[in-house]
Amino acid sequence: MGTEISSSDEWIELYNFTEWPVDLNGWTLKSLTGANPDPTITLSGIIQPLGYFLLERTNDSTISDISADQIYTGALSDSGETLELRDSAGNLQDKTSNTGGWYAGNKTGRFSMERADSKQSGDNAANWQTNDGITRNGRDVENGLINGTPKTPNSKTF
Repeated sequence: MGTEISSSDEWIELYNFTEWPVDLNGWTLKSLTGANPDPTITLSGIIQPLGYFLLERTNDSTISDISADQIYTGALSDSGETLELRDSAGNLQDKTSNTGGWYAGNKTGRFSMERADSKQSGDNAANWQTNDGITRNGRDVENGLINGTPKTPNSKTF
């Protein structure tokens, strides 16, 4: 979806809701939409307890005032994606199946899709919401506020 400045300025955020660090080395975040090729991100780094891990597409200027934890390449489809998060042993840790369209978010206003309850499945459409446009964090490449909350709590959480 991107920012108001550029649809290519995309980011993905992971959240560790546990009290222990999570070593992401060897984990993968993969699209299963059937595109050739489907984006696959091999993760590296640590998510601290109750911490966030920010992936920015192509470069570290998507969210200009917040440093990315990792840069990735490859675009996600505007019409939805099936995404799987697998640990270094290949075990499925989370999944979201947005094949009929993204569960939430608003492309026109560039409002991000946010998970309501991080402890619930990412594959539950009712567990996603659109950023409220009031609770925001981060600035785009031209210093404008973005309609999302990278590295901070989402606009409404349970």
